[in-house]
Amino acid sequence: MDDNHDTASRSGPARALRDAGGRAVSLTLRPLSGAATAAAHATIDLERAALERILDSPQFEQLVSSAVNSDRVQTAVLKGVRKRRGQADRRELLR
Repeated sequence: MDDNHDTASRSGPARALRDAGGRAVSLTLRPLSGAATAAAHATIDLERAALERILDSPQFEQLVSSAVNSDRVQTAVLKGVRKRRGQADRRELLR
């Protein structure tokens, strides 16, 4: 391509029109962006409140206590620990 074509595409009426279009789109979307941001913050606040209610509930404490005291959970945890320990031992052998 010739240099004149490149220079013309970067300045002049075409650039002004493109820039004006970009500004128009930006101004049009600004309220939508603000609304989306507000909705996201509201959702995060609701999720936090729900999580706090769950963590503070006596039912959750009872569920965790039951799980920790369960023979099945303790067996699964021990298997997981032994498996990870075995993987660490194998890594040491490969060094």
